[in-house]
Formats: sequence, structure tokens, C-alpha cells
Amino acid sequence: MIVSLEAWLFTFVRKASLSAGASAGLSLGLYRDLAVSVDPDGADAWADPGMMVTDATVGAPPDIGNGKGQDWGLAPLNPLMLRRHAYAPVIAALRASMRHSGVLRIDHAMGLMQLWWVPQGAGAAAGTYVAYPFEDLRRILALESRRQCCRVIAEDLGTVPAGFSETLHESGILSYRLLLFARDKAGDFLPPEAYPELATASFSTHDIATLRGFWLGRDLEWRRTLDLYPSAQHAQNDGAERRRDRRRLLAALIAAGALDRDAAQRLLPKEDEPIYERALAEAVHRFLAQSNARLVLMQIEDALAELEQPNLPTTVNEHPNWRRKLALALDQILHDPAFLRLAAAIGTARRAKEQ
Repeated sequence: MIVSLEAWLFTFVRKASLSAGASAGLSLGLYRDLAVSVDPDGADAWADPGMMVTDATVGAPPDIGNGKGQDWGLAPLNPLMLRRHAYAPVIAALRASMRHSGVLRIDHAMGLMQLWWVPQGAGAAAGTYVAYPFEDLRRILALESRRQCCRVIAEDLGTVPAGFSETLHESGILSYRLLLFARDKAGDFLPPEAYPELATASFSTHDIATLRGFWLGRDLEWRRTLDLYPSAQHAQNDGAERRRDRRRLLAALIAAGALDRDAAQRLLPKEDEPIYERALAEAVHRFLAQSNARLVLMQIEDALAELEQPNLPTTVNEHPNWRRKLALALDQILHDPAFLRLAAAIGTARRAKEQ
């Protein structure tokens, strides 16, 4: 009887939560995020130390965006202990995260298959991949998604194992498609029709430059200032590539009919003198709204034309991660003319796509 009562209360609270969200205009409900791991000094590690690996941290190997690799300072879960305890911590985390949400994003979803462990005291590049029971975790994720009636988005960005995204696709899990990374072999941006349907499309994420920051090269300035490049040559190469990327982006927007040539000329009158206008944000999101992706996201920083990105991976105190205030308060944002124009551009393009 106790189990039945708990199940009834859970169902009642969840329905009430979703109903309140729907009444407020949230057709999909709350969009929440599941972190890749926990702080080694936090409550989770303290409560269950046997489940955590204390002499290593989680990160990512060197790649194009982070030449020295990344160390996020998070304690990895022990895959052997996970299996021994029938994945109880993962199941509990999924249920808690999905309970009041309609969409759950799995941060660094490759952690379902493998995680880059960095030995304590070593640099991020000295790490190695440790395998996780992917099939078990994938099925648990699908089962809990079904039980909680919660959609799942996998952040499959960065160094993605072969076949990983395709396997998630078979489970009905949405992939993550960023305009910045959606390219062909020549480096040109893919057209909207090339985006897969089972995907969530966005310009960038909280870990990447904002649209304005990308356009003006603010992220490159931070990397040079904080010595995040492996060499001066890497910094020069990034600068040259950014100049090419500005031209590539304008070409893709024009080809898709999302931006006219006069506006493009205003945005890039000279090779090394980019000018940011809100018209660029409207064009980029109009482009994304024309794609086949099932969901289209708009970063709040891009809606407000913020220059700085919220978080710069590989930094802790060097960069003010998660500490900057937005230019406007939430109630002001919802009535901001520029925000309303941007939202209208997305809505118009999306409705035209669905017709």
C-alpha cells in the first residue's frame, strides 16, 4: 500500500507540474540539464565515496577548439561499481532530473560510452579514455525517458566515437547540431536541409562563443590572453580561420535566403573589420528554423547580443564563469523589441517550414 501511495503521489505531483507549465505556455515543459559528473568535494562524493574515483578527474582530449585538452575538475563514477550496484546512482539522477521536466539534455553524452580520465596532478592531454557499459546505460536512459514521459537530447559534440550518434538515433534520442560545427569536408556550413530530423539545432552552447563574440573574435582574444593555445602558430591559424568562417557564414545565410547581400555587406565591409548588428542574429536563427531539426534553440545570450560567453572550458578562476549578469532582467527580456523581433523571425520561418 505504501508503494502504491508513493506512486500515486509521484504521478499527481508530476501531472500538476506539467499542467502548470502548459498553462504558462511551455508546450514542452521545462528543459533541464544532467551534468556529466559531480564535484569531488560535494555531497554526492561524500555520501557514496566508493562510487567515485578520487585520484582522477573528467575532461576531454586536445581538439581543434581546445588545443591543450580540458580538465573539468569533476570526479568520475567508477564503472565497475556502477554495474555492481545495478546503476542505482544513474537511475536516481535520471528520475530526479526528469520528474518535473519535459526535455532533458545529457551533458557530454559520450560519457555513456567512454570518459576521458585525467590523472590527479597531470595535464589534460595526459589523460586516457575509460570505457563505460554503453548498452546498459543507453537502455536505462530509454526506459526512464519512457516512464517519465521526458524527451532526451544527447550533447554529442567534440570527440565522438564512431557509431555513437547513430546508436542514439536508433533509440529516438535527439542529437545536438550546432551551426558552428555543422560543416562539409571543405569547411563550409551545411544548408538547413542537411540537418537531420532527430536533432536539436542551435548556433552554439554556453561553452562556446556567443554569436556576437564569435563574429567579433572575442573568444580568440580570451584564448590568447589566458595562454590556452599550444603555440603562437595555433593562435595565428585560428585568426585566419575565423576570417574565412565569417565569409562562409554569410555565404550560407545568403544561399538559404536568410540574409540579403546588402545586410551582409554592412556586417563585413572589410576583411578584418566585422561589424555586429542584430540582423545577423535574426538571419542565423531564421536559417536554423528552416532546418529539418525537430527542435531549434536560441541562447539567451544571443537574444540579448551579449559579447561574452557564460563559461570558458578549462578555466576556473581565470575567466568569470557563470558570474556575469545579463544586460536585462527576465521580465524586461520578454518585452524587449529586439528579442520580440528575433522570436518572430524564428516563428515565421518555422511555420513556413511546416507548411
